[in-house]
Order: sequence, then structure tokens, then C-alpha cells
Amino acid sequence: TAAMQVAAFCGATITAAAGSDEKRELARKLGAHRTVTYEEIGELDDIDVAFDPVGGPVFASCIKALRPLGVAIGIGFAGGTWEPVDPARLVGRNVGVQGFYLGRLMGFRPDLVRLEVEELLALWRRGALRPVVGAEFPLEQANEALDLIGSRQSTGKVVLVP
Repeated sequence: TAAMQVAAFCGATITAAAGSDEKRELARKLGAHRTVTYEEIGELDDIDVAFDPVGGPVFASCIKALRPLGVAIGIGFAGGTWEPVDPARLVGRNVGVQGFYLGRLMGFRPDLVRLEVEELLALWRRGALRPVVGAEFPLEQANEALDLIGSRQSTGKVVLVP
């Protein structure tokens, strides 16, 4: 949700993929111009940057959806581990793959992470970004909160409150 808000702020044309009508509606509210199901991603051919937190077969579909010089960025694997990527597919289609793991980047480049966090906070203060909280649970119900996340039925962040 944050990536979509940043992209919208930057004026990007956003295509969002999600597994339910409710999640696609949320994406539209956050600035998506077009929404598709995960199964429809591979039918696209006009994506410049694919930002994928799902992984598994979705990431392979993101690569297929890229236009020349596009890049697929893998940031997570909620939908399963990534499938192997054949470099011949990348070279032949003139596309790229990038990985992003904030935890490791914080260790390698804390200065860069600090700078970017300051920019994100400035956008939040201006009202350009707003955290999306989909559910709140009392701390005693942490297991139920984890079950909701694991079921992939949550929208937005799941928050534990004291």
C-alpha cells in the first residue's frame, strides 16, 4: 500500500494485482489506474517496474509482463519461494530483475536508509502517505492476528494494541 501511494505521488501509472475484489478496490482507492488478478499479470506487456511482495509464480508472471528495459523487483515471497529465473529470458527480452531486502540494506547502507526514511516521513507529514490499517487486535489475540495474516485475507496492516 505504501509503494502504491509513493508511485501515485510521483505521477506513475499504476497497475495493481491482488487476489480478491476487496483488495483490488483498496488498490484503486490508493491510486491504481488498473487492477488485475494474479492470474492476469502474465497477459500484460506494458509494465516498466513490477514491485512484487508475493513471489512464487506471481514473480515469474511479473517478469513476463515487463516491457523492454523494465525491471521486476522481488521484495517478498508471501505466495511461495521464487521460481528460478533463466538469464536468457532476461537478455532476450531486455528486462531486469532486482531484489530488495530492507534488513540487509540497513546493515550495508544505513545512511541511505535514513535519508529515504526522512523523505517518506516528509511525505507522511504532508498527507501524501497514510498508513492503511486493515485490522486491530488486542495483544492477547496475537495468534488470531497471525492467522489473519497467514490466510492472506487481511488488507492493510494488522496491528496489535495493548
